[in-house]
Amino acid sequence: MKIEKNFFKELEEHSLLKSTLIVKYFGAWSAIISKNYRGKMAYIDLFAGKGEDDQGEISTPIQILEYCTKKEELAKRMYFLLNDMEHATSLKSRIDKIPDIETLNYPILTNYDIGKVSIDNLLPKGIQIPLCVFLDPFGYKVISDLLLRRILIEYRADCILFFNYNRINAAINNSIVEERMRDLFGVDNMNDIREECKSLCGTEKEEFIIREFCKRFTNCGVYIYYYKFKHPKINRTSHYIILFSHHKVAIKIMKDIMYTHSSTFTIDGVGSFSYDKFNDQTSEDYFTTAPIAYLKKDLLIRYTDKILTVKYICDEYTLTPFINKNVKQALKELENENLIIVTPSSQERRKNTMADKCKISFISPSTV
Repeated sequence: MKIEKNFFKELEEHSLLKSTLIVKYFGAWSAIISKNYRGKMAYIDLFAGKGEDDQGEISTPIQILEYCTKKEELAKRMYFLLNDMEHATSLKSRIDKIPDIETLNYPILTNYDIGKVSIDNLLPKGIQIPLCVFLDPFGYKVISDLLLRRILIEYRADCILFFNYNRINAAINNSIVEERMRDLFGVDNMNDIREECKSLCGTEKEEFIIREFCKRFTNCGVYIYYYKFKHPKINRTSHYIILFSHHKVAIKIMKDIMYTHSSTFTIDGVGSFSYDKFNDQTSEDYFTTAPIAYLKKDLLIRYTDKILTVKYICDEYTLTPFINKNVKQALKELENENLIIVTPSSQERRKNTMADKCKISFISPSTV
């Protein structure tokens, strides 16, 4: 009985962390938009749920609505579209309990079956305001390549997708759901994906599936980053949270949020970008070598004979596992080893600092 209670407690922790990542990102996203844009903006959740779970924990859209009630300027400018086929009535009841809900533009509530409704009815063409879209379906049956492309290309929205790897992995070679897999991965290369998966297993198969899925959308002009959730009791991935954004700064913001919620860090401070209670320990097993040592070698090879700012270099590593702090750590170590020249030098800077505007010369000091 105790084991069962712990199991469900850990599943609940998954859900709470998922909401935390989304709400923190929404807060940062809306703050940046508000600073640079004075018009309307919107949050869309196509699988909004009933507002709270059976334990009384409030759902992601309710948390976002509550967040907006506490931000006067945001309350005036933010619009909401919340859809749930089964729970629209319960969702409305929970929304009405939010303190100061009347200060918001009341959410548009719909109960469309996402798998059957026309995309034009669900997401009309011509919307030209900043959008943050969250897709948290049950399983995979109603998420399609077409729906994501409408969101990413026509709406140019930031989109956060709950990708149920466990279910999708089981369905890849299941002929009963072949049509749904083609909807998800595209018709043109599904056969190749299925054949490749037959020859792979474990981590190699997982990396292949997530890579092939994300690759479908690189031609949408977006950057992509993700966070992994491992099953609480077995060494297996359950799902991912994937961010698609047209803006590199958005990826950097989400990376920083994901980093702080990594359950595993290497001894030199590189995060796993995962929630993994099964292997919850400080280790660097997920890197074949010490990651900062690898990063230092990569910097020296990549930028030989170049002079660049710290900010430029950090931006170049946005889509890698390294956050700005890791890149700056590697640069400071290279400076101490006399393998790069930094302007201003360490003697001219505050101790153990390296500002974004510092210039890095990847030239051997002996040749300068």
